[in-house]
Amino acid sequence: MKKAFGFVIAFGLCVWALSAGGLSSLFPAKVQKTPTYIGDLLIVDIPPFSRVLSFEGLTDVKELKDKVIAQLALPKWSVVLFRNGLLGHRDVFGGQVAMTDSDHDGFPDEAELWGDDATRFRHWFVYIAMQQKVEPSPAWKDRDCAGLIRFALQEALRKHDAKWYERVRIPPAAFPDIEAFHYPAVPTLGAQIYQLKERFYSFANARNLYLYNVDKVSHSLGSEVKPGDLLFLYHPQDTAFPYHVMIYTGDGFVYHTGSSDVSEGEVRLWKTEEYMKAAPLTWLPVKENPNFLGFFRLKILNDDLS
Repeated sequence: MKKAFGFVIAFGLCVWALSAGGLSSLFPAKVQKTPTYIGDLLIVDIPPFSRVLSFEGLTDVKELKDKVIAQLALPKWSVVLFRNGLLGHRDVFGGQVAMTDSDHDGFPDEAELWGDDATRFRHWFVYIAMQQKVEPSPAWKDRDCAGLIRFALQEALRKHDAKWYERVRIPPAAFPDIEAFHYPAVPTLGAQIYQLKERFYSFANARNLYLYNVDKVSHSLGSEVKPGDLLFLYHPQDTAFPYHVMIYTGDGFVYHTGSSDVSEGEVRLWKTEEYMKAAPLTWLPVKENPNFLGFFRLKILNDDLS
């Protein structure tokens, strides 16, 4: 009787293990140790009877029978799986994407804009910033000089469809969208597109934009300076916010004045000639101004500096 009872118990456990994937826990299937990268697409082979518990550094995660397919949002990624069964347990898969940086500027090549895409970005970047003078977008939250750069930059990288116009509430523009990618699905970087030393984040103030996210173009306003390039100034007497940044529009400058104790500040838009006449020396882009740092180009733009 005892033998029969034991046989029934053992048989039941075997049936449960087979139906729930228990044997896959007792005898793990061979799993691809090296994931497959196809651009910013990641394919990871997984054991049978597994489900995704959590993940980091990935977007648009899809679970198939024997693999996980996802888009890379960050260079470092991980997936935590749970294997069902008698000895069900967690499996952790992870990796680090090696960045290709042919121009040695700290930004991955696949996250930079080349050729026509750089031109398309410049059009949208300047247009979005200038429209904030007409009527600030409800989607723009950080109202200061660097906040204007971040807002215009991120929105210029997006897909400009009907939903986008409804959200940002600016007049329609006829510029074509960039084609390489759309924010926040930037290859390798995802939404963390601002460099601070060796890492990337989703935020950068004026100082860190200047130190890590731009390359110098010129110390004077010449033909080499293009619409969408940035003008930086440094005022050490302003201990709280000594760095200030403006956008060169092609025939002038657009910037946010920053807030003060008595004002939230405002967006100002100038023609070059008018600005050069009206602004005090400490705010002019001329070599005689020791506070003028120069004209700079966003590293995300991989177009010619010559």
